[in-house]
Amino acid sequence: MKNYRYLLLFAFLLAACSEEQPIFEDFSGVRLSEYITQSNATLKSAPNGWKMTYYPNESQYGGYRFLFKFKENNRVDMASESGDFQESSYRIDYSQGPVLVFDTYNYIHDLANPNDSKGAKATGLSGDYEFIIQKITEDSLQLTGRKKGA
Repeated sequence: MKNYRYLLLFAFLLAACSEEQPIFEDFSGVRLSEYITQSNATLKSAPNGWKMTYYPNESQYGGYRFLFKFKENNRVDMASESGDFQESSYRIDYSQGPVLVFDTYNYIHDLANPNDSKGAKATGLSGDYEFIIQKITEDSLQLTGRKKGA
C-alpha cells in the first residue's frame, strides 16, 4: 500500500513538471495594441468611407443610416439622413476589448440623448456612441453598442 502512495506521488510530480506551451506568442496588451492600430488603419483606408445602418432598439424597424469618413488625427466626417457632413473626433479605446468611441457630439449622439422627445422618457431612442469592435475587415465592420448592446 505504501508503495502505491509513492508511485502515485511520483506520477503526480512527473505530470506537474511538464512544460506548458504558450497559447499566444505575445502578451494580451501587445496583441490588443496591434489590433487597435490595424483597426484604425482599416477605418482610414476606405476611399469612400463607411456606411452604417444602426438599429438602436431591437423592436425598431428601419434603423438609421450614417456615413463616416475617418481621417488623420482621429477626426471623422459624419453624415446622417437628417443633415450634411459634420466633423467630430473619435478614438479607439480598449476597455471591453477594442471600443470605437465618438467622443465629440455629432449625429449619432442624438440617438443616445435621454432627453430626446422622439424616444421614451429618460431613455430617448436607446442608442449608443461607443461601440465594441466585434470584427473588422477591409469591407465591413461588425459593431455592438457598449451600453445598450444594440
